[in-house]
Amino acid sequence: MFENPTSAENHLGLGKAFQYRGNFQQACDEYKQAIRFSPNKKNLIAEKLLESLPGIKNNSVLQQEKVDR
Repeated sequence: MFENPTSAENHLGLGKAFQYRGNFQQACDEYKQAIRFSPNKKNLIAEKLLESLPGIKNNSVLQQEKVDR
């Protein structure tokens, strides 16, 4: 992560680790960063994982981010 802080893959991996540990808010933040640093701001894996997080799926912020792209 420290070698390339703008790597979408690094943020995706961190998100998975946080999700596994039950820290869904930090996982959400990392998945959003993975999307942000992906080409054309598109990362289907991060998007699906983000949608799968408990309590995040119906979050209006997530819906707004999809509209903004």
